[in-house]
Amino acid sequence: MSIKALIFGQSKPAAGATVKLFTAAANKNYQGSVQVQNQGAAEDKISIARVPGGGAPAAANWLPLDLPLVGGGLGAHELHLRINAADEVYIKSLNGTSVFHADGLEVS
Repeated sequence: MSIKALIFGQSKPAAGATVKLFTAAANKNYQGSVQVQNQGAAEDKISIARVPGGGAPAAANWLPLDLPLVGGGLGAHELHLRINAADEVYIKSLNGTSVFHADGLEVS
């Protein structure tokens, strides 16, 4: 077994845009987290989806969905994920003021 620490992806999506943050390799599994911080002055609402096997996110894939983060650099959230082979992670920011960072371990 091989274990490697990685940065999976970083993004500050435009307001309302759904952005693919990470795609798992077909023969690897991952354990990690997505950290989010609202850099804007006003509240933002963020969403994170893990799509098993990839593809467009369905309603059931979003967790959290429209989670409010206070503004002023104080609003932050961390979501821990197990990402299986070929899964995809998507993100959204209602106002486009939140930054997403995903990192963790690749296990093969």
